[in-house]
Order: sequence, then structure tokens, then C-alpha cells
Amino acid sequence: MKLIRRLSLAVILWASVREVHSVPVIPDDWKVGGFPIGSQAYAFKEFTAFEAIEKTAAAGGKTIEFFLWQPLSTNLSNVLLDENLSDQRVALLKNKLAEARIMAVSGYVSGDSFNRIGADEKQMRRVFEFAKKMGFVSLTGEPPEASLDLIEKLCKEYDILFCLHNHRREEDKPDYKYWDPSYNLNLLKNRDWRMGVCLDTGHLIRSGLKPVEALKLLKNRVLALHLKDPLSTAATEEGHDTIFGGGIGDVKSVLKELKEQNFDGYISIEYEHNLKNNVGDVRKCIDFVRAEGSQLEVEARRQSVQAVSVPNGFKYEVLVQGGIPEPVDLEFSPDGRLWFTGRRGELWAYSLKGGFKQQIARIPVPWEPTPGRESNERGLHGLAFHPDFLKNGYLYLYYSTLLNGQYSNRVSRFTVANSGQGDHLAAGSEKVLVEFTSSRGFHQGGAMEVNPRDGKLYVSVGDNNVSTDTQKFFDDPNNPPQRLDDLRGKTLRLNLDGSIPRDNPFVKTPGARPEIYTYGHRNPYSMNVDNVTGNVYVGEVGYDRRQDWEEINLLKAGGNYGWPRCMGMNLGTFGGDCPLTNAVLPWVAYIHEGGANVTSGPFYRATPGAKFTFPTPWQNGMFYADFTRKWIRFAQVDPAGNASTNTVPFARGFTGGILSMHQGPDDALYFVEYAGWFTGTPKDKLSRIVYVGEPAADQPKN
Repeated sequence: MKLIRRLSLAVILWASVREVHSVPVIPDDWKVGGFPIGSQAYAFKEFTAFEAIEKTAAAGGKTIEFFLWQPLSTNLSNVLLDENLSDQRVALLKNKLAEARIMAVSGYVSGDSFNRIGADEKQMRRVFEFAKKMGFVSLTGEPPEASLDLIEKLCKEYDILFCLHNHRREEDKPDYKYWDPSYNLNLLKNRDWRMGVCLDTGHLIRSGLKPVEALKLLKNRVLALHLKDPLSTAATEEGHDTIFGGGIGDVKSVLKELKEQNFDGYISIEYEHNLKNNVGDVRKCIDFVRAEGSQLEVEARRQSVQAVSVPNGFKYEVLVQGGIPEPVDLEFSPDGRLWFTGRRGELWAYSLKGGFKQQIARIPVPWEPTPGRESNERGLHGLAFHPDFLKNGYLYLYYSTLLNGQYSNRVSRFTVANSGQGDHLAAGSEKVLVEFTSSRGFHQGGAMEVNPRDGKLYVSVGDNNVSTDTQKFFDDPNNPPQRLDDLRGKTLRLNLDGSIPRDNPFVKTPGARPEIYTYGHRNPYSMNVDNVTGNVYVGEVGYDRRQDWEEINLLKAGGNYGWPRCMGMNLGTFGGDCPLTNAVLPWVAYIHEGGANVTSGPFYRATPGAKFTFPTPWQNGMFYADFTRKWIRFAQVDPAGNASTNTVPFARGFTGGILSMHQGPDDALYFVEYAGWFTGTPKDKLSRIVYVGEPAADQPKN
């Protein structure tokens, strides 16, 4: 009963997260070798859906993709598993899944059903409603092309993926085109990111195509896989499916390519051979994926660790690699867990004690690239915790929205709840604290910190300006960073309930937004607080020319940091001295030269009794990083004037760029590494540097 209850709670959790926060997520517990893997129930088409669930579990699978015309169970053989299933029988099906510890990820809709439904929205909606009840990640099938607009509309409305499926090419069916990956890619062009393909590798091979080439062509449009390894290209018994590694499907290369693409969909084994007794064969296929996937993960970590250079006595460690696309910010919760965000909307929590991560939610954000248009830096960015998080569960998130065709960024407070199966964001708990327009896809800012010294929430906001237009807005009085009636190009300071602190610098300034704490910023993308002094520092990403500067700025109430008229050490953006008399000089600055992108880090102070405390030469100063140059440096500080006197190298050779960095409760240095460019990669990581030796022999040097 305990096991049944645990899985039932998991179903409830997926449903509650999905109700508020987009497509259901597949927890790590439902993965084998790093992949969510199980069966396509058609592998057990000689049996009922209940029996297919049992056989999937017996084979070691974690997921199942149903086909929506299979008899439900032996005692309900006249009842088909499809959108007509009653609520009572849906509950029976969910209980069966819970008992077997199997997650239902998708439903394959027959061609006959699609032809019957056509453009009938009411009937199509019933299919999507059923998918929602079941908690499916996706629906799959081969609908008439005329139905794609309606399907896309419902994918957006229900936050459910839809996967076009490919069968093999047949000479006597010249009008059938879904076999062709290029054709499917063209169909999906400019469609919502929830529209993709479920690629059947066996049918590709039998169509004379190579699965790896199809994966490379379709890239992030591959949302799911039917993985097969046929003996030959023959669409007959002599070319039947066989155990992975025994056919011509080159499954090893397929899995490697999926890892390279940071594939986060699911794999279904549709083993269409020995249909009366194929559980053992399916198990061997799953074992193959487990072994190969695990080896790929081990090798990826080994290569990452070998590339990084740290001082003697220090050790670089990868905590999570792959499966965390586009990580951008991290923060420790008061209970010691490390939470981090992904630009695509994912929110994760990592347990230092258990060594595992949990995906908390997936926020619906407009993260996807816009074909043929400007870059899109929007998405989920910063997070912060209320000091009384353990009592009230309050979590703050900075994320982008798209409502009625208008983009904006908002800071919201959510309540984290626990249903007994892990944390999730409580349905209906969002309280929007502040929201403002995001006019362009550039420079969103998005860092947040709660300052323990004054108990306020600090937020950084980018200017939304496009770099190529800098000359145009250099002397434009209406440009956001220098305007006090516009929140862009600013840092904000809020009470923890979203109200305005009475001592904010512009509370009494006519026409000014009272949230503003400092102004004249370009893209203050990172933020850190010195917990002893309460000083707040922001890493400010500079302009893109060789002569431009990266800055770390110490915030001063009401300070003007000069952009877009000034940069660096009192320089004018287009030559000469800074024309502003009140511009605040940066705390640390370095020239852009061949490329740079600064990330502020922690002001490192030793914690009594901590496990990994760094030696004295690496204390009482700031660690900071550069995303482009892939290094970490240490700023030495004169304590009397809180001025940086020198910076020295600390670590280099990272395979990903560091976008956020914090000191842990154990005094290790934690950071996220973003290895792509507006795309997830298998090199995206959560990492740390620990001190494990005697005081370092190589003292800091210039």
C-alpha cells in the first residue's frame, strides 16, 4: 500500500505542476542511463493495456506510450483505451500505473481517428482533454496536414506536446510523406515549440535513411523516439527487430547523438518481433540503453574534469551534467539545498546530502528561438528565497511572459509546497510583485538577491537595447537606462511582500518609479551580496567592441552607473571622458578585447567549522568569472576602503561559461556552466570547486 500511495502522489504532483506550470516533467527516477525509457504498448499489442503495463515493468521500463485503441484489461476487453474512457476507468488505469511504477508519457492516436476527427475542434479537444487527465507529456500520430493548425492551437492551450510520427516509405503509397524527415521539418517550420516529431528509427532504416542523419537534421524538433534495431532494411520477417546491438540500427551512435543534442524527450521501445513472448528481449534492449547511456555520462564528466585547471589543494567536481538545458542562476535555500533555474523554464533543486536533483516545476516562458527574427534572451532567470522559507515556503522568481502578443518580465512570489513526493509550486500561489515591458529580446537582466542586512529584495533589470543601435541611443534622452520613469536598465529594491521601502532613493522624486534603487545599467546579469556588510554587487555585461569594458559595480542608493553614455573607468562610450558628472565608477573593470562576459561572484568569507573552507589567500575578496573566457578570478580587497587592489587567476578551462556563482554552506564554490548559445547541450553543468588539501603551495600570482 505504501508503494501505491507513493506513486499515486506522484500522479497528483505531475497534475498539480502541469495545472499551473506547463508540460508535465519526467522525473529523474523515471530514467535509465539518463533517458526516460520504456515501451510503446504496441510491442505488447497481443495483450491488454493493463498487461502491457505489467510487461513494461517486468522488462525494467519506466515509461509507457499507449496506442489509443488497445483493450483496457482482460475483464474489460470490450473497453478501449482512448478518449472515451470514463473518469472511473481513467482512475483504474492510473492506479494500475502507480502499482507498476510506470509513467504514461504519451498516447498514439490512430490515423483512422484523425481522419474521423478532421477539423472538428470539439472532437479533437476531447483527445486533448483525455491526455490532460492522464498527465501525458505528448500525443503522437499522423494527422491530415489540414489538422495541424488546430492541433497547434490545442498544444498551446493544454501545454501538451504533439509528435508527428513516421512510418516507412512505400512505393504504392506515393502520397504518404511523413516518412521523410525533411518534409516533416518543413511542416514544423515556424510552428510552436510543442510541435515536433516522434522519430521511429526502424521505419527510417526501412525507408533507406540513417537515424543519426535524421536526428542531426531535425535537432530540437525530436521530442520522442521509437528506438529499434532491425536486422536488415527489409520490411519483412527477415528484417525483424532484434536486441539492441545485434542489428544495423547503430543504436550506440543514436544514443551518442541524443546525448550530444541534450535530448530531453522519452524513448519508447516498440519491439515488433516474438510478440507473444518478447519481454526478455525488451529487457535486454533497456539494459543496453542503461549501459551505453551510463558510459556516455561517465565519459562526458571525465572529459569535463580533465579540462579544468585549479590551484594545488583544490578539486573541481561536476555534480550534474546534461539534462539541465541552459542553466542560468542558482541559490541555496535555507535548508541547504542548491536550487537552480534553466532559461527554458525549468526549476531544479539539488540535494548535497543525497547527491540527486529534483525538477520542481517548468514555468511556461517564451524561451524558444524566433526563426528569422532577433535573438531571444527571455525566459526564466533569477531566483531568491524568503528568509523564513522553511516556515512560509516563499520563493521569488524572475521570468518572462507573453500575454496578448506583448512580452514582459515579472518578479513573482510563489509558495513551495510538499505533497509527500517532493516539492512543487503550489497551484494558485503566484503573487506578482512587479511587472514591466520587455520591448526587445536583448538584455533582460534578471538576477535577484535577498539582502540579509536590510531584509530587502534586490532585482536587476536589463535595458532591452540592441548593441548595434548603441550609437543611435547614445544621446537619446528617452532611452530607458537614464529615465527614472522606466524600470529598464535599473536595479530595484522591494520589500519582501512587493511593497516599496520608504527609504528607497526616488520615492519622493516626481515622475520616478519608486522601485528604482540605481540606474544607468546596460545588462546587470549577475548579483551577489556580502552577507557581512550588506554590500550588493552586480556583474554588468559590456558592449561588444574590443575597446569596451566589463564591470562589477557596487550598488550605491540612487547611483547613476552611466550607461549608455559612459563605460569602464570614466570613459565616454564613443570616446573622450564620461560626459556625466554623477556617474559611479565600477568596483572592478576590465577591457573587452577579443570577447568577454563578466559574472559577479561571492564575496568569500570563511564559515567556522565548514568542510571546504578555502585557505587565507583566497578569503575576504570576491570570486568572479567570465562566461566567454571560461575562467574564474579572485579580486583581492583592501578592507579599509572596500576597494579591489588586484585580481589574480583561480581556475580556467571550463567547457561551459559560468553565469551564476555562490559560496555554499560548506564553503565550496558552486556555479552553473552554460555550454551552448541559446540552446541546451550535454555539457551544461552544475559544478563546484572544493578545497581538500593543505594550504596551497602556489599562492595567488598576477
